[in-house]
Amino acid sequence: MDVSIDSELPWRICVDEEITLDSSPTFFTEGTSLANFTWDFGDNTTDVLSWPVVTHSYSDAGAYFIQLFVVDDNGCNSGNAIDVLVEVSTAPSFEGTSVDLLSCLGSEVSLMGIVSPVEWITSPSSSFTPSIGADCDSTFWTVNDGPIFTLEDCNDMVTEFTEVGEYLYTFHAVDNHGCEYTTDVNVEISELIASVEGDFSICPEQSISMNSSAEFNNSALPNIIYEWTPGAFLTADDDVNPDVFDVTETTEYTFTAYPAGFPECASSADITISLLDGPVAGINATEWCPGDQSLLSAVNFNLLDSVNWALENPDGSLLGLGNEPILIATEGGTFVLTAFGCGIQDTATLPVQEISCDVFIPNIFTPNGDEFNNTFQIEGIEFQDNAHLVVYNRWGGIVFEDTKYDGLWDPEGGEVSGGTYFYVLTLESGEAFDGTITILR
Repeated sequence: MDVSIDSELPWRICVDEEITLDSSPTFFTEGTSLANFTWDFGDNTTDVLSWPVVTHSYSDAGAYFIQLFVVDDNGCNSGNAIDVLVEVSTAPSFEGTSVDLLSCLGSEVSLMGIVSPVEWITSPSSSFTPSIGADCDSTFWTVNDGPIFTLEDCNDMVTEFTEVGEYLYTFHAVDNHGCEYTTDVNVEISELIASVEGDFSICPEQSISMNSSAEFNNSALPNIIYEWTPGAFLTADDDVNPDVFDVTETTEYTFTAYPAGFPECASSADITISLLDGPVAGINATEWCPGDQSLLSAVNFNLLDSVNWALENPDGSLLGLGNEPILIATEGGTFVLTAFGCGIQDTATLPVQEISCDVFIPNIFTPNGDEFNNTFQIEGIEFQDNAHLVVYNRWGGIVFEDTKYDGLWDPEGGEVSGGTYFYVLTLESGEAFDGTITILR
């Protein structure tokens, strides 16, 4: 009996690559036949079922001797069984970019692939030697999604991301025997957004919270660093809402936040704090008409706390009228406004005189540009809201109309010639006036 295996020696394969061995060339002495056989693959595994063809693969790199033992039906065995040497490629070591990489939206990300050659265990001349070149056949990057730019040496890659998300990059290395090995790099693109509430004002020596916030789309890095500039009052970097005090002038503050260890991901927002000097009271008012009412409004003060209205009595005492910013006066008199805020009080006094508010319509005016009697002035019109005035010529055509007439019709430009015209004035109360008006130029 002569045992043989149909293969070239030594055999060089990759990890997990399947090989096929054919022992059909084995022949027996005339009159005998196969009784049993054993394949020994050298990795502590055997096969006593497959004959004459068997397949096998190796999950670990190394050198293995495959042996075939055959016994005929006369009990003769193959003591001269052939040993087959199988060399399984050793994976190279990958270096360069970390397998988990965090970067910021809008920044460039550099990925570097480095592979260190590893020799075959039994044959130094067959070491892992990828051929680096522009063809990128031996080393190259692939990506599941996102941008990719491969440099000429096929090892380094520079990318820039415009959207947050997670991206998987794979670096490939192929040795000179065709065995391919890969390593993955997980790239997470994150964005942090810092924000503050709107600008505000504070009183001298007042302390107030800055009211800021930071949103980060990466829950794996919850440790956010907070910084405020300027301000000696900011003593803790990890305080997102510090109190500000001792503001002596209007100042713009900048709130900055970034993930710990990643200052390049910083985001900033500005807020302006204005200093209040305390309230300055003032009163806007209209004159008071008998039987009518006037509006008194508080103006020109910083309303931080409250206002108080009062009417001065003849004996100098004050009659309280309320604390709303606008006061409806139903009589004339001397009104006193007191404004409170920032621990400061200010007072304004305004006499409201009683006048006649009746409407009087003249029958002539002279729009000749001499700055005297140039407009159609209706006496008392300023006390009438939504007064509707229409002026007609002698043929019934409308030459002027205003639904909220304020006494400023001035036909100086010549669009209306001198002469007599008819008018109708209707007040908001429904009372109506009509008559003629003469224009003299």
